[in-house]
Amino acid sequence: NVDVSAGHPQLPQILSLLGFKYYRCWRPQGAMDAKGIPRQFIWRSPDNSSILCSRGTYAGIWKTDYLNTDEFFEEDGKLEKFFSNELEEIISLNSTGVIWLPFGMDDTRPLRDVHDNPINMDGLMEYMSDSSDTDISYSISDAYFNQLSKYPLPEHVGSLDPCEVSY
Repeated sequence: NVDVSAGHPQLPQILSLLGFKYYRCWRPQGAMDAKGIPRQFIWRSPDNSSILCSRGTYAGIWKTDYLNTDEFFEEDGKLEKFFSNELEEIISLNSTGVIWLPFGMDDTRPLRDVHDNPINMDGLMEYMSDSSDTDISYSISDAYFNQLSKYPLPEHVGSLDPCEVSY
């Protein structure tokens, strides 16, 4: 659920009745951040039904001309910029260490940023895997949520954000 408000408190009940196990939403990111709603949590409805949730950040690897490179080095500042631009916000309210980094969006070509700069995602992932204990890979939502389900997650009861339209 990318571009509409995610907040109604009965949404976990509705999604559960429809057979959904997981829910991923983005907006309104700033309002939910300000309320301290974690990036991953169990969302519980007034009827006590629940769904495993994940919150994203708006856009995905958006302005990343610094990733248009064949080589990565700790000293060149590219990784620091990547972490501060792309991961810092996600990590700040993360409760598991499992991160969904959105990559690509509806107004970019594959492996390009919003200014059409190439992004060497394969090179970045290889460098991070080789130089740290980071397990980074392309994934699908099912694999991500299966990993999340292994962690004790905080619960949220009630509305995520009480607005009808968030943009």
